[in-house]
Order: sequence, then structure tokens, then C-alpha cells
Amino acid sequence: MTTENAGPVPFRQAAWGTAALADRLRKLVGPTHVLVDADLIAPYETDWTGRFIGMAACVVRPGSTDEVAAVVRACHDAGLPMTVQGGNTGLVGGAAPASGSVLISLTRLIGREPVDVIEAQVTVGAGLTLEALQRHASAAGLHFGVDLAARSAATVGGLVATNAGGVNVLRFGSMRQQVTGLEAVLADGTVISRLGGLAKDNTGYDLPQLLIGSEGTLAIITRVRVRLVPQLPARAVALVALPGTGAALELVAAARALPGLTAAELFYPAGLELVREYAQLSAPFTAPAGAYLLLECAGPVDDLLGLLEASETLLLEISGMFWSLLAACLGLEAGGVSGQGTLYFAVSGLILASSIVESSYSLAYRDELTSLHSRRAFNDAISGMKHPYAVAAVDIDHFKSINDTYGHDTGDQVLRLVASRLASVTGGGNAYRVGGEEFTILFPGRNSEEVFQHLELLRMNIESCSFRLRRGEDRRKNPREGERRVAGRGQTTKRANSGALSVTVSIGIAESRPRAAIERVIELADKALYNAKQSGRNRIEVASRERKGRTTQNSTPTS
Repeated sequence: MTTENAGPVPFRQAAWGTAALADRLRKLVGPTHVLVDADLIAPYETDWTGRFIGMAACVVRPGSTDEVAAVVRACHDAGLPMTVQGGNTGLVGGAAPASGSVLISLTRLIGREPVDVIEAQVTVGAGLTLEALQRHASAAGLHFGVDLAARSAATVGGLVATNAGGVNVLRFGSMRQQVTGLEAVLADGTVISRLGGLAKDNTGYDLPQLLIGSEGTLAIITRVRVRLVPQLPARAVALVALPGTGAALELVAAARALPGLTAAELFYPAGLELVREYAQLSAPFTAPAGAYLLLECAGPVDDLLGLLEASETLLLEISGMFWSLLAACLGLEAGGVSGQGTLYFAVSGLILASSIVESSYSLAYRDELTSLHSRRAFNDAISGMKHPYAVAAVDIDHFKSINDTYGHDTGDQVLRLVASRLASVTGGGNAYRVGGEEFTILFPGRNSEEVFQHLELLRMNIESCSFRLRRGEDRRKNPREGERRVAGRGQTTKRANSGALSVTVSIGIAESRPRAAIERVIELADKALYNAKQSGRNRIEVASRERKGRTTQNSTPTS
């Protein structure tokens, strides 16, 4: 824009030289929502990184779709360009205003409708922050699938306009997969609204999908209807060090078999060192690696063991294949059939054979369902054990009733849940699954007195766990049938209205004697376990001459 004699004039001065336009915008949105002071405008003109700075003629903050449409019509009539801004959390200058444009901030569009729990959808304003949307969904017992670090400032409209993906895109997809409808204002002020949320809607053009990712070039998004997903309260995270990108991709492919895989983030040593230096953190591993993969699983129950199992199995295979391949390459480099080349090929074969043996050993000594050490591993460990040591026999209370009532899939989930807690027992204990719902914990160099409190903490930890049933897992015709069936054995295992199942364990402890046979110690632990069950379950009994029949304090059954 220019004047007749003075040459180019800064757009802010030229635009606001027209008092009629200023008055019109103030009348449309209110005088407090039209900012012209340079100090007030400055935060809107600067990119989040501080590297990109624009210049706006003014900042207008409409509070509704109708106000947005009126502002757009006013700018359209005046021939002024517009820049649309949400939370201004971008890092590449996309929200910084072009020189002299009218900046339309959508941060006042924060309306939210009640969550439609039947359709698992909700309609919200484009200026609502991601964090506020997540809280709104959580209050209705649901969750929004997209998440990212700038959740406290990033707005829903900005997420849609940029088709943001966030950290959970692997499981839930980007914003394009979340949007079921939207409302927007075109460049001439026309309002289009597609907020029905009908999943199977083939009536004409899919305008919402056209506008997603358009970054404000086609329309200004003012309201959005998004789909929600069930809450996933249990989370497991693993950081895996790998030789390089190829190995990381193989691990991601293997991890996709886990039903709860939610996120997979790959980063490299340079990035790790940058974060460590800035945050003054220690190295996560004792030795450096070529690449690092961060994996997260989320679901109704903890899937940490599944995540570890997928990582461990693949890493055993990758490790052997990598070094075998390296030796083979060295053999080719050395001349193939030459003496040195033959040596490398021989080493390659030995490494590969060793890897196969190692993998087979792992399969033989690991319980496939729970990833704990197996009975065979326990037999080998205790056969070489020297006095003193303690053995704890652990049994899941009423496990047969759980299986009969809720099915074997739920029973397997309960086994995994208990196993994950047993694997984290303190006091130097090692957990083994020795059969069915039976487990054993071996404490080298400890006696019953020393391990008792560690096992009491373990028992309380398991008791406090709330195992959440998925829909369709309760096979009872009568909601109280399963409770009566268990109650006939002296204790109830109740299912709360929320679908949570209480799980408890009984534990028997025995300690070694200088000349006692290993079999005798195991037998005493089993007898102590039997006494714990007979005494009401969800308790600990110790087989000891000094403290015969000792039980835990406050070990009454859960209700």
C-alpha cells in the first residue's frame, strides 16, 4: 500500500489511517479485543522460538464463529490480508504475521460441549488448548488420542490446521483420523458447518478432510468435533540401545505385535548428548550405542513384560546376526578363500551358532506367558545354592474361580500382572513361575526374618493393584455368581462397579538349614503356603521353629 507522494508507508500506519475500519472491528468484537499498541501486539508477532518476527496491523480476538465471519468480511471489504493464529507454538514461523496483515487470534474460542459418551465424540472451540480438551475428555471417562509436549498452549484449531500427529500417531493416527466434523469461515466470510459427527457420511464432498492440514489458506477453522478413545491408565516405557537404524526398525516391526504399542521414538547419540549436557543427566547405558529407541505401551493393564519380551527376543537375534554379518564382511574384505578370510568365515559361523544356542537357552529358561524364569531355571538355580537362603512359595488366591468366571484370557492377564509385580520384588529375590498360578521367589544369602518385610511389601503391592476388565470379559449370567462361587471358599473376590477385579496372593516362607536338603526347604515353603491359604488367604506364613505360624499384621482379605 502506498501514498501518492510519500512512497511506501508501513502497513500498520496505513491500515490504521482508516478510522472507519478500526471502529468497525471494535464494534464487531469489543474495544478490548482489538489490540493496536505495539507492546500488546509484540507477543503475537514473535514466533515461539524467537527467531521469526512479523509485523501486524493489529490483533483481533473474536469470541465466536459469527464474530470471526464478521471480522473476515470487514478485512475482505477493506482488501487487507489476514494471518490466523492459534496457540503460536510453531517453530518455523508459520504463525508470524506477514508484514501489515490483520492477525486474527482464536484464543477466545474456548467453548466445549458436553462429551457424547455414546458416540465417544465432543465438539470444542478452535481456541481450546489440547490440555483442556484432554481434561474435558478425562472427566467423562475417555481420552483424546493426540498428545504433544506443547499441550498447555497448542490449540485444537492449530492442531487441525497443521494435521499434527504428536507422540501417539503410531497408535491413533494424526489429527486427520480424529476429526469427525468442523465449522469454518471462508475468505469472504461465508460459514460452512459440518458438525454432525456421523461416521458413515457419504453425502457430497468431505469438506472437513479438505480443510485439515490447509494451515489457514482455505478457511479459518472455528469449531471442531473430534472422536475420543477409551482411557488407558496403565503404561509401560522402555528405552532400548541398538546398533543402528536398521536394528531399530526391526524392533519396531516386532513391537507392533503388542496390542498396546502406543509410541516409538528413534533418536541418535548426538541428540542424547545434547539433552544430557543441557539437563545435566547421567548416561542411560554403560556403553554408547548407534541408535536409541523409546517404546511405550498403554492399556487397561501394565504391558511392561510384553514390551521387555519383544525387545529381549529381538535383541538376542539382532546381536548374533549383527556380529556374524560383520565377521562375514571382514572375511570377504580379507580375500574370501585366503587364510585370513577363512578364519573370519569360521568366526562368523561360530557367532551365529552361539546366537542360536543363546536364543534357544532363553526360550527354555523363560516362561513364555509371563517372561519370568521358568521351573527349569529355578531347579538349576537352587541346586547350586549354598546356605543361607530363603524360599518363598507364592500362589494367586482363587485363580481357578477367576478363570472359570472371566475366562482364560483374563486369567492370563492376571498372571502377567502378578508376574510383573513379582519381578520387581526387593531384597535381592529372583522370581520364577513354577506352574499354573504358582510362583517361587529365591533369596540367596537371606533368612526368613530378612525377607519377610520385602514379601509383605510385595503382597500389599499386589493387593492394591486394580485389574481392570475389558468389556465382554465377564462371562457370568448373574453379576454376583462369581462372588458367591469364591465366597464358598472363605473369601470374596469382588468386582467393583468400574469393572476392576481385586487380585491377592498367599505366601509361604522357609529358610535353609546348614544340613537340610534342598527338597526339604521347598517342602516347608509349600506347607507354609498351605497354612496361609487355610488361615484365610492374602497373608504370609513362615515355616520356622522360632516363629512357627507367624502371619502378617493387617493381612485381612480385600473387599
